[in-house]
Amino acid sequence: MITVMCLAAVLVPLAGPSAAAADEPNEAVSVEYTPYVDVTYPPKGRHYQIFEDYDLDKHKRPILKIGKLTVRAAAASDLKWEDLENAYARFCRSKGADAVINMEYSHDVDEPVEPGDEMWLKSDLIVYTDQDDFGHVGFWYHNNRPEIPGVRVEMVVSGSPAETAGIRPGDIIKGISGESTGSMNIAGKEDYREAKFRFRAHQEYQFYVERNGQPLLMTVVPLPDQDVYDWNEQFGGL
Repeated sequence: MITVMCLAAVLVPLAGPSAAAADEPNEAVSVEYTPYVDVTYPPKGRHYQIFEDYDLDKHKRPILKIGKLTVRAAAASDLKWEDLENAYARFCRSKGADAVINMEYSHDVDEPVEPGDEMWLKSDLIVYTDQDDFGHVGFWYHNNRPEIPGVRVEMVVSGSPAETAGIRPGDIIKGISGESTGSMNIAGKEDYREAKFRFRAHQEYQFYVERNGQPLLMTVVPLPDQDVYDWNEQFGGL
C-alpha cells in the first residue's frame, strides 16, 4: 500500500542526532539523494499547518528546492520505521533543509511491516530563503464556527510572541494590522493565512481579539522560526 502526501512536513534543523552520521545512519538503511538545479518559487506555509497548507499555488514565501530524497530499507526483525525516520531527519539536517514537500511513504503509519517488505520515505527538500526575516507568532488555530467570523486559537506555544502578547487558547482573532499586512479583517482561516505569510520578524502587529464576547487589542511582535518553535520537543524530532 502506497500513501502519498502532498503536504509540508516537519523537520528539525538543529536538534537531534548529529549531521555527521547522516550518510551512514544504519547499515540496513540506504539514503538516495538527487539534487535539483536550484529553483526558487513562492511556497505557502510553514510545516505546523500541515493539514491546511496544501495548496502550493497559493504559497507566499520564497524557498529554494534543493533535491529529491529517498530513504529505504528492507524490514528486518530489528528494523523499525523509527530507523528510517531518524536517517531521514539526519540527512535533511545535513543539507540544511527547513521543511519538505510532496512526501510519500510506502506504508501507513499503523500498518504492520513484515520482515522482507521494502520500506521507504520520499520527499523534496526545501530551504526557506527568508527564514530570518519571516515572523512567527506561535499558536495553533482552527476555523471557528461559520456564524462567528475569525479564527479560534487552539494552543499557544510557551514563551512565544503570542504568549508574551497575552493571547490565550479560546481567543478568536478578528483582525490584524501592521506595516507589512495593512489592516485586515479576519473572517476565517484563509484570511489569517493571507496575513501570517506577510509577518516579518521584529515588527509590531495589532491583533484584534475577542475573548468571552469582549474585544481586546494586543500588540504582537513575531520572531524568527528558531526563536519560537522547538520542533524536537513538540513533534518528537520529526
